[in-house]
Amino acid sequence: MDTWLWISDLSSTAEWDESNSPLIYQLASSNSAAGPRNQSMQLKAERRFMSSTETAITFSVEVEGFQPPQTAKKTLWLSDECPPSSDKRFLPLVLQLIREIIDRSPIGHNSVGARSKLEQLKREPIARMLETQSPESFSKFFNLIFLVRLFWLCACDAATEFGCLYFNSLLVLGIEQLSRDMRMPVLRTFLLSVGVYFELCVARAVGYISAKCLILKEMSAGLQLLTPSASNLGISYVTQAHGLWVLKGYVPVQSMRCTRHNVPNDPFRIVDAKEAALRYVLAHQHLEAVVQFEYLVVFYDRYIQVSARIDNIRLHVVKLGFSSNDNMDYDGEVCFPPRIQVWVGPEIGSTCIAALCMRQLTANTDRYIKMRKSIKSSFNDKTTPRINVTEKRIKMKDWKLDLNSEGNVAIYDFFFLR
Repeated sequence: MDTWLWISDLSSTAEWDESNSPLIYQLASSNSAAGPRNQSMQLKAERRFMSSTETAITFSVEVEGFQPPQTAKKTLWLSDECPPSSDKRFLPLVLQLIREIIDRSPIGHNSVGARSKLEQLKREPIARMLETQSPESFSKFFNLIFLVRLFWLCACDAATEFGCLYFNSLLVLGIEQLSRDMRMPVLRTFLLSVGVYFELCVARAVGYISAKCLILKEMSAGLQLLTPSASNLGISYVTQAHGLWVLKGYVPVQSMRCTRHNVPNDPFRIVDAKEAALRYVLAHQHLEAVVQFEYLVVFYDRYIQVSARIDNIRLHVVKLGFSSNDNMDYDGEVCFPPRIQVWVGPEIGSTCIAALCMRQLTANTDRYIKMRKSIKSSFNDKTTPRINVTEKRIKMKDWKLDLNSEGNVAIYDFFFLR
């Protein structure tokens, strides 16, 4: 699905020079059991003449072949008009898709991410992306946001049969492409330019769709061959600011690798209702991680020395949903990762770097935990009670660190003791 390249070529297409009829781009299709005609989902572009030389373009998503007569079409979504005589003609379309994704993004319970819905998405960062990115590069980003917008359209605002066509024909191929393009540079540019709250909304929307795909993959044997590997479903990027290397990552909890699993791997194992409900709740949890390194660069006569030190690691697990009252019985259930591994080093294949210097970490102070409280009582000769209270405390740390190296890469292995 290369929707953006088709949209970009609309202004120069020869079909509209010969006729004023709408242009159709096929999004998905399947054979209909009700008749000989195929069921299809289409993106339609229509022109409206503003003057003898200027035209405005409107886009719509339509479905065809679901109800008799088979040629009947139904409009599911309509875009704002893209005005003529503009060097960024399709900027309103991109802004509308992003705003509608943010408005419909799931909330993270006990999170401040909902503040982004009170803010206004700025036009300038998106316009700058359109100017600086090549059509092929921006195409991957547009296809991502268009796929996410179609998900909310078919899952929440359309009839069931339309959603079935999207999930069976379009989502599988889209998720496969999404898993390949999740770390594309243009997505990193977008997340850095729109701000952290809008970044959370987009990341949670993509994470929610990924979580649904993983649930369907576990429930249906047919989707196991079509759905991409769980390890590829996540957004991550690295940036540099104020003397810090910052790594951000967003990933569904269900896609994290399980190192210890006590349940036998039996696809025909019977799961009771309580366990099924718990697994469903945990599948919608989303890990949001931020890792910051302080770094120091020292220049010498024949080499450059780069030292890095862990500044802090922030891990946040949120339950994605649309109501704060969902699954109240399992509100306290959180699947927190006990181990985080961070690799720091030069680009793979670099031959001019010997190793990375690992400096002292942030202080890992001891803390005391009350483990047991016992009360003993006795009576003396005068029947006066005596009570003796004892308390046992142990000393432990919040986390443990192992340092290792592989080639010219430093490996930080954190174990969180909870």
